[in-house]
Amino acid sequence: MFFETKIKIGRMTEDGLVKKVTETYLVETETFGDAEKRIIEILSPETQDELEVDAIKRVRYSEIVKGEKYKWYSVKFAFITIDDKNGKEKRTHCSYLMNAESVENAREVFGEYMRSSMLDWEVKAVSETNVLDVYFL
Repeated sequence: MFFETKIKIGRMTEDGLVKKVTETYLVETETFGDAEKRIIEILSPETQDELEVDAIKRVRYSEIVKGEKYKWYSVKFAFITIDDKNGKEKRTHCSYLMNAESVENAREVFGEYMRSSMLDWEVKAVSETNVLDVYFL
């Protein structure tokens, strides 16, 4: 399972002052408590100030595709199948989190990733997220 964690952390500004900012990270773990513990362990070495876990929520991405890019994009799409009983199209909606440079690049990366899929699919929406990084188990 993945949990989205919002962290208040002290970051150095351009003028040399430390300012509290809210940052969003995803953590793969089993429980809310483990997510809080893990993100604190990961980010504590990056700051001299105390960091504060502001919010944690479970997120439901079918897959997370990590690349070499800095930004994370949510790709919402639907698999299209034909119902054997009535012959009508059936859509199964899913969300993937993709690492990409831009919305357009996220669409391209997703298309490449899905190229080998045996099922038809269509993209419903692509949007940039606030996620700065994803920490896998």
